Amino acid sequence: MHADHIMGVITLLRNLLYRTKVILYPGQVITKPAVQLFGPAGLRTFVRQNLKYTLTRAADRYCVHELLTVHDSITPCDPIPEGSTSFHSAEANIMHNSELPGLDIRAGPDGLWRALTEGPGRMSKILVDAGPILHRDPCIGYVFQEAWYPSRKVVILGDTHNPEAMIPLCSNPAPSLLVHEATDSHISPTADAEGKLSRRSAEKVLETALSLGHSTPEMAGAFAKRVGAQKLVLNHIGARFPAPRNNLDHDRKRIIRDITKKASMAWGPNKAAVAAVDFLRVEVPIDPSLKDTRNQPTTRTEVGIVNDIEPNPPGEIQGASSLRDYQFYDSEPVEYVNPNAVASTSTSQAGHIQVQDGGRSAFVAYDPSGQNRRKRRRKH
Repeated sequence: MHADHIMGVITLLRNLLYRTKVILYPGQVITKPAVQLFGPAGLRTFVRQNLKYTLTRAADRYCVHELLTVHDSITPCDPIPEGSTSFHSAEANIMHNSELPGLDIRAGPDGLWRALTEGPGRMSKILVDAGPILHRDPCIGYVFQEAWYPSRKVVILGDTHNPEAMIPLCSNPAPSLLVHEATDSHISPTADAEGKLSRRSAEKVLETALSLGHSTPEMAGAFAKRVGAQKLVLNHIGARFPAPRNNLDHDRKRIIRDITKKASMAWGPNKAAVAAVDFLRVEVPIDPSLKDTRNQPTTRTEVGIVNDIEPNPPGEIQGASSLRDYQFYDSEPVEYVNPNAVASTSTSQAGHIQVQDGGRSAFVAYDPSGQNRRKRRRKH
């Protein structure tokens, strides 16, 4: 969690949560977080203590779910003592007054966090996976994939000099879009009007980048080729290569073009990498070879955590091992979700029943406790 990646989280969170001068309105109880954060071990304490030290008060709630390796310890979510109005800044295990308990999600045996959460998308439900990537300090890459057609996949890597551990998450299908860092680059003399950036040899640049745990454009292009990415965006480009200020900033444009050209050549023939800039928007393509199967009966099972109904109870999730079943009956697609199947250690007794709905079969997620019950029919 380097400063250039995380220090903005606190100000962003303060703006997302509805700030108030009071801790809680009389009689008000909020059990659903307005913002959920997912990140490595230590993120919970970082957010919690910074909000405490900045005396942040908010009407809305947040929670932090930590992605833990076998070596990481759990950060407690101790409640605020009853009747207390203090921030308890000296006690890191006590939650901030706007915090709700988060999940502790252990990586699976392969070291990956599969289907750790999900959310709605424009054409399909979005599943989120994560995996470790090599940097000089622990780092994580994320995968966002549509659960069904058009099954597009976006892979966003953090700082890395070797993201090979992500390869199992980058197949079946291959990434529609890969975002890969390119911190340092050798600059061709023909692209360097001032002759300063081109003084360093390609070998020296590679040596420096690897020593700092970073990548060059050639490394990004090579990984895009290896995983069969359809599009490649380079980010985390070093400060020595500033973005063009406008279309007439030809010197800077030549430098950036030289960087993207190197990535494109390593990627393959007829490939064109793009350098990220602020507010860049990228169209994620739909593979024309895929058949639209949204209206065809199908059955599939995926592994992950379902928490889009209401917050799951706090606890340690081993390998994110709950189940999601998408089942279709009588040509009328009905999605069945077992919202309480959070982990093998869960005490939930959630199940399902089949019912008749206007002469057509439907499927209902049923929880004997009566807290989570829903039926969702996807319209044609």
